[in-house]
Amino acid sequence: QLRDLVATPAGTTIRGLKVLEERAVKAALMEVVEKSAERSRELGEEIDKIASALLANSDSD
Repeated sequence: QLRDLVATPAGTTIRGLKVLEERAVKAALMEVVEKSAERSRELGEEIDKIASALLANSDSD
């Protein structure tokens, strides 16, 4: 694991990582990524609808 490669057992990095684990930061970051991806898909769908409407209007000209 990366943590084992970069953090010494009694060092500053491991102490900080332990705080992050205690505060459930990993779970929060995973939710941030999930919600961001979900919103990205929604925005993509909205753009697709707008583009389709614009193309449909340009075909009727």
